[in-house]
Amino acid sequence: MNSIKTYKTMKKITLIAVISLIGFCSCKKERTCTCTYIDDNGSATVYTVKYTKINKREAKDACSNSSSTVTYGSSTSSTKRDCKLS
Repeated sequence: MNSIKTYKTMKKITLIAVISLIGFCSCKKERTCTCTYIDDNGSATVYTVKYTKINKREAKDACSNSSSTVTYGSSTSSTKRDCKLS
């Protein structure tokens, strides 16, 4: 009898732990994206954006690296953006 009670108790504890872990991993919380813009001249500009109530996947999509090239008449300017999520 005692082993049956122990088994049921362990089963309940395991179930609660699994549910808690799933809830913890997928929760939405505050995330910070720090980006550095580097232009043709090597000048760097750093800025930080805070996202609230966002999950990690959404934050990764919002905080992504990119590069762009802009042409004004005969001159062309390139910018690279390097971002880190924390």
